[in-house]
Amino acid sequence: MYVESGRKTEQEAESTILRYEYKLDTGNDYNDMEEMFVDGTLSASEAERYLMEYGGMYRLDAQSTVREWECERETGIRYSDVRSLFVSGDLTASRAQDLRVRYGGASLDDARKTVLKWQCERDNGVSYEDIGGAWMSGDIAALQKEFS
Repeated sequence: MYVESGRKTEQEAESTILRYEYKLDTGNDYNDMEEMFVDGTLSASEAERYLMEYGGMYRLDAQSTVREWECERETGIRYSDVRSLFVSGDLTASRAQDLRVRYGGASLDDARKTVLKWQCERDNGVSYEDIGGAWMSGDIAALQKEFS
């Protein structure tokens, strides 16, 4: 479907309307919902309901989003920051795994595999996903010489 430049798609327009309705109904900006949940102003059930009603999310997606927000509420760590905190050395492997399981819904096995991939980046400065390209470009060989 062709959309003129500067005009919203039907989905974008609907999203804008829902967020406006959220503001009318609650008196709060939709984009402040996460912060309101983290600071305790909003309960988990309210946040889930609002995400479904005004954000157009399915129940499981809303529950997953709120579970990730609970990470910051309960630990002070944004769930989206777990990888970077581990890679920088600010989280241990076991702590990163625990956070992935509790707040990301991962199985322990999946959490271990994910953190092991992150360990590659922590140890070598190259993400697991980019290891093939790093090998082909010679970056891995340079690292091997540096640590030999």
